[in-house]
Amino acid sequence: MSALIFKENLLEATFLSRPNRFIALVQMDRKTLPSFVPDPGRMQELLKHGTKVFLREKRQKNSL
Repeated sequence: MSALIFKENLLEATFLSRPNRFIALVQMDRKTLPSFVPDPGRMQELLKHGTKVFLREKRQKNSL
C-alpha cells in the first residue's frame, strides 16, 4: 500500500450528496459548499452521506 503525497494543503469536509456527475455537496465549517468532482466515475460505494472527504483548493491560473 502506498500513500499519495499532495503539495497543497488539503481541507477536511463531510460528503453530503452528489446532485450531478461533476458536483458534490460537502459540509465544512458548518457550511454546505459545492465541490467540483474531477473524475465523474461511479464512486457510489465511496461517496455516502457522512463520509469524510479531503478537498484541494482551486488552482489559480498564472496571470500574465
